[in-house]
Amino acid sequence: MTYRDCDVGDLMKWVMRLTVLLVALGIAAGQTKQTQAATQTTTTTSWVKIIQDASPAIVVIETENSLGGGFFVDSNGTVVTNHHVIAGAKEITVKVSNGEIYRRA
Repeated sequence: MTYRDCDVGDLMKWVMRLTVLLVALGIAAGQTKQTQAATQTTTTTSWVKIIQDASPAIVVIETENSLGGGFFVDSNGTVVTNHHVIAGAKEITVKVSNGEIYRRA
């Protein structure tokens, strides 16, 4: 069917339907943007809190051949890291977020 086959009344009905649909989508998109902005703010705030809470437990680990990260898993100072970070190391240096440095030879 082409536009030449439609009468003006049918064409106007389709134009009105399309207009209503586009307006509805525009309103929905506006609400979605507002909802996304609120969610993003909440999510950002949540991530900031998580990072602030977790950062004291995160450490930097250096060896003569490697550099990596890790984190404390208990209050006794046990650190978890990947094996490849410390494999074959003769000396390990652990730097804590507060600036303290611990060396293990």
